Amino acid sequence: MKLLIFSLLYLLVAITAELTVLSSESCFYLLATVFVFNACCIATDFKSLPSLTLIYIFGFLFLLFEPLIYINNGLGFPTWFELGTQSLYAGFDYVLMISLFMFSLNTSYLWLKFARKKNERNNDTVIKFCNQKTSWFALAVILLFLVIGFIPYISNGFDYFIFLLISGRSDGFSQFDVSAVGNTNFLTILSNFIIACGIYSGTLLIVRDDMALKRIFLYAVLVFSILIIASGGGRTRAGFIIVPLLYIYFNYRVTNIRNIGKFLFVLLASGLLILSMVSLRDKGVESGEVDFELTGFNLNRELYYILSQKDYFPLVCESSALCALLPLTDTVEKFVTNPVPRLLYSGKYLDPSFSFYNNLRLGNSGLYKGSNITPTAIGRYYMLYGTYGVVFVGLLFGFFASYVDRKLLLEKDVSKVIFLSTLMYYIAQSIRDLNPGWLYPSVFTFLLVYLINKVDYDSNYRS
Repeated sequence: MKLLIFSLLYLLVAITAELTVLSSESCFYLLATVFVFNACCIATDFKSLPSLTLIYIFGFLFLLFEPLIYINNGLGFPTWFELGTQSLYAGFDYVLMISLFMFSLNTSYLWLKFARKKNERNNDTVIKFCNQKTSWFALAVILLFLVIGFIPYISNGFDYFIFLLISGRSDGFSQFDVSAVGNTNFLTILSNFIIACGIYSGTLLIVRDDMALKRIFLYAVLVFSILIIASGGGRTRAGFIIVPLLYIYFNYRVTNIRNIGKFLFVLLASGLLILSMVSLRDKGVESGEVDFELTGFNLNRELYYILSQKDYFPLVCESSALCALLPLTDTVEKFVTNPVPRLLYSGKYLDPSFSFYNNLRLGNSGLYKGSNITPTAIGRYYMLYGTYGVVFVGLLFGFFASYVDRKLLLEKDVSKVIFLSTLMYYIAQSIRDLNPGWLYPSVFTFLLVYLINKVDYDSNYRS
């Protein structure tokens, strides 16, 4: 019922912004108020709505936090090139698109929640692994995956890898090379094995009581994975390790005030670690500038800039019927063809808005060196399909968030919870940009867990 009420409130905010009854700043305050109250209601039932809670947290940080500060200080909506490209109605469009996205998200999530049979989590959650003690085989597989994941980092030599870590992004936007290796070397995908090793090692530390030597090894893998990923890949990749582990710890270890204190301490320490490593990555250790990026993630500026330049974007659809249909077919094609290297399939899907927007923002296509722009999922789908795209991507987020939350609510096998928790994080962080490439940490985590559990189960079955 709460989701239904807030869905209607988002629709009301969208109508208000469309009719321009209030100023754009007043409309934004109205949106922020509804958003925050909605987030608080959802957060009180976090164990049942983890994906939805994360979406709201990320949505606030990415889309509302910085504009709220700027507008409150009388500076208007923050954007790029403020003096030359601001549109009088972009603020109304900003409120309208976020409201439509949240309305579609809540509606889709709510519809699926009522469409399925209501189930409740068993309070006596049983943690099931194939083997209650970590086998030496499991440790060997983790080490093997870790070595494989490290290959892209040292492909140009270990000395060059150290140079990249020291220089941060001052020498380019790639963590592996100064050129766009994602387009020239698909093997960089192997780096996601490090994320898988970090997630699985951390989970074993949470749910198993192994001998000291094994725990030391798992701690070393976890710390190494977080440090390498955070220093080389930023907030999103480090979050793939930390957020699922926090979810698992919260669900299976937080049972009293003492453990809640530990959880909050680890949460704070993890956040500070990521921000510190990202600061070093962006500026390099030789830079005297310190920036923990607490004033926003600049994604809101991308969305506002897109809306202020909307007349320049050629939609890929020429009619309302096509704009309603193409978001689904193009999204399916993008995800299905993504695993195929472009060297093997030249017709692989290429987002037509990518190079166009990069040219508008940076003066180059971004297909080679020097671009890491994420225009938000809302902005991306708006550029391609207009308002239809925004509604579609909201429905898509709601559908998958509802599916993952239902599975997490009922699942007792931690091996499956590991995989589902990475999907939970993938959905939430995709507010930045719905990119199939970010699914590989989940895929590789699934492969690692499946391989270890399969062998452990077979060996226990034979014995």
